[in-house]
Amino acid sequence: MKTAKKDITAEKENGRIYTPDYIVNTILDYSGYKCSDILKKHVIDNSCGDGAFLKEIVKRYCDEAMNAGYSIDDIKQDLQTYIHGIEIDSEEHALCLSNLNEVANNYKIKDVSWDVLC
Repeated sequence: MKTAKKDITAEKENGRIYTPDYIVNTILDYSGYKCSDILKKHVIDNSCGDGAFLKEIVKRYCDEAMNAGYSIDDIKQDLQTYIHGIEIDSEEHALCLSNLNEVANNYKIKDVSWDVLC
């Protein structure tokens, strides 16, 4: 007896799961990614997709760095040095970079050379 092959969606085929913001925040809180302890610490999202985690990580980093009196140039350098990501899907990778630029622009930080690989 032959079984019918199931349709495989792009989400299932590529392992795409979009994490809601409240879960992103909960996970980052429980993992200790908050307060000034996050400054000058490396963080990587090894399957970053459109950047749900990285967007919040960048926001938190910028907030803490500004509270600590860092200059815009210093924050930009730190974002390029300490925030890392990897994504296999080129469309998701491009969306991630766009989303990260949007967050950085909210802090008047321009032209970040993100360490997010595809």
